[in-house]
Amino acid sequence: MSQQTIDEMQLFLKSATSDDAERAWGKIPVYMRSGIANYVLRGIEPGSFVKAVLQNDLRCAILRADDINQHLLPDYVRFMCNYLPSAAWGSFEKYNAWIKDIQSKF
Repeated sequence: MSQQTIDEMQLFLKSATSDDAERAWGKIPVYMRSGIANYVLRGIEPGSFVKAVLQNDLRCAILRADDINQHLLPDYVRFMCNYLPSAAWGSFEKYNAWIKDIQSKF
């Protein structure tokens, strides 16, 4: 994992206590949060909806979203843009590389 990625992860962890981050995180349903946190911190593959959002796959995200998450897709994207390390999401390649990098640390 690059130093930039490590720095971004540290920034993410620190920002999680800011008011803005707490509001953004609060828009994500409680039952979805562990999937995002486990992916970011442990490299554990999340459910199909979160995976599609992380991979920036709009079609699959819409098809896999439940009734609640269909309406929250913009909130997920805003949260990821503002609080996740850029290396952790945005394409299939970044998604797969993140899992590989994080899991190699355990």
